[in-house]
Amino acid sequence: MAPIETIPTTTASTIYCPIIWDYTCDRCPTENLTRDQIISCIASGEWDSLLKVVASDQSTGKCWDATQEIARAALEQAIDRHGSDSVPRNCLAFAEDVLGLNSTRAFLRPAA
Repeated sequence: MAPIETIPTTTASTIYCPIIWDYTCDRCPTENLTRDQIISCIASGEWDSLLKVVASDQSTGKCWDATQEIARAALEQAIDRHGSDSVPRNCLAFAEDVLGLNSTRAFLRPAA
């Protein structure tokens, strides 16, 4: 698997936009989100049917697909919060869809 290019972390002018198939959660907003807010919502399992995350730097007009970067960070945060055996179903499903089943399971395996 090729390494993922690391995107710069959120600056005041960078916003992240989740693309959600069927948005029904009132607990997490979906507009003008920071990288950390997106990761927290995914890691807690708040969103169902999350398809992708697009980032936009408002000062330069550049945008990029931040889906893999966000999926990795959310899975790591979920494991830290809940343990590898209790990652929320929605977070796990998103990580498996984005990173692949084998990569996700490698994250979940305890270090030897």
